[in-house]
Amino acid sequence: MTRSDQAALTVPALKIDPTAFAPLTAERKAEVAILVAERVINFYNTYRTKRLKEMQAGGGLLNKLGNILYESFTFRYAALSSISRSFDSSLGLVVQELVIELARRSYGCENVLDGEANKLAGVLTSAQRDAIDTMLKAGARANPSRNVPKKDSGARSCTRRGDLLIKRDNAPPVFFEIKMGGQLDDKKASAEKRGALEYCALYANKYGVTPALVLGVLFDSKEGSGQAWSSGPVRKFFSEEELLVARQFWNFILNASDGYDVFTQCWVRESVRLSDMVHEIEDEFVRLADARDAAKLAAKEAARQVANDDSQEFDKHEIAAAAGSESLPPPAEPIAALAVVPAGAGQFAQTPSQTPAHAVRVARKAVAAFSSVEAGGHSSRSSPAQAAPTALRPARLKARPYTANQRFVKA
Repeated sequence: MTRSDQAALTVPALKIDPTAFAPLTAERKAEVAILVAERVINFYNTYRTKRLKEMQAGGGLLNKLGNILYESFTFRYAALSSISRSFDSSLGLVVQELVIELARRSYGCENVLDGEANKLAGVLTSAQRDAIDTMLKAGARANPSRNVPKKDSGARSCTRRGDLLIKRDNAPPVFFEIKMGGQLDDKKASAEKRGALEYCALYANKYGVTPALVLGVLFDSKEGSGQAWSSGPVRKFFSEEELLVARQFWNFILNASDGYDVFTQCWVRESVRLSDMVHEIEDEFVRLADARDAAKLAAKEAARQVANDDSQEFDKHEIAAAAGSESLPPPAEPIAALAVVPAGAGQFAQTPSQTPAHAVRVARKAVAAFSSVEAGGHSSRSSPAQAAPTALRPARLKARPYTANQRFVKA
């Protein structure tokens, strides 16, 4: 980064002294426990009521059943898939609100900004925009032309809002982008870093001080294993000083050396309610899905029965016609032949007045006649053809490669 870039935008590094944190008092621990319980119970009531009401009305999570991609999966899998998408985003908002409330108790309400209070609008200068592009390209070591949009020189108006801003005494404020955890791809990580840098530039233009930039990761599956949180795209754009992961994050939010331990104990104790809620929603999903599937199967069975009745009625007409009886009227519309066989192909060439069922019956009679002749000791090459009735004697057919116009040709 050039000197002009540094003069345009210099983001200070967050410096934390772990020895400055003290353990939470009994009063603060009780305060954390009460806040966690209140948020979890409120989320339990609102989310449970909303999802159950939507499903009982025939919509909501049940819309997953209309997706053909899930047609072959069990209802329980479809339920978990539906719940997970809405549950993760809703739970993330709840935990983010809890983070903000705990930060207010730790640093004072006047020093914690979020939402509309954390919204900034202004003009980014050309030098600031060039500096941001340079920082991003320095971080995007792999294929920067794909990861970072091309810079557009010139001043530009913009509006940015961050997840959390904490003001501190005798230190620069800290701007947070909060993430639940997991992985970010290159495009997402680049966009997060650009938005955070633009917010820092707007804050510096308005207040004359540039806040430190931090990506706060709430939880890490490797916590306690001694392994560092790994996310290649994130570490490509965010330096080690710009990351607070799991224990470091919660200790900073609660301004205590045991903040992470106290919060996780409270959360695990209260989150049992959420597990029960998910099972209740899942069971209701499966129950409604089973009822819908039973109705669908009943409709299919009724349609199949109607088709069978029509087929039996058709067979009655065929049998009566074969016996020469006039007791039953002929079918209303004859069924055209399905196979295309050239005229002159022999006895099995069908006419529009004949039907596939008729052709099958003729073939069965011919096989029965051949079998009876063979049982009487006649030769399988000459006698059956001579003994078979003329009307049932098939022409000699020889298989040839199938074409669009004919399947067999006469030998």
